[in-house]
Amino acid sequence: MAKLRLKSGDLVKVITGEFRGLVDSIHHLELKKERVYLAKATRKIYNKSPDVKKKSQSKDILVPLHISNVMAWEEKKKMRK
Repeated sequence: MAKLRLKSGDLVKVITGEFRGLVDSIHHLELKKERVYLAKATRKIYNKSPDVKKKSQSKDILVPLHISNVMAWEEKKKMRK
């Protein structure tokens, strides 16, 4: 595993994938799986229970991104570190 210089709360920019161009802070990290979770990178899922009383409710879940798909970002300079 490579040395990781990122931590929770750091600003990063997504450089590839579905959320390309998104600049957001890190919500949390999974170091062993090399995954990054961002606060704004979410996907909606729906409750598909057969219960008639419950309506289909949507819920946002965090999408894991590989650490190679993000880069460190400084807002003042608007460039990578």
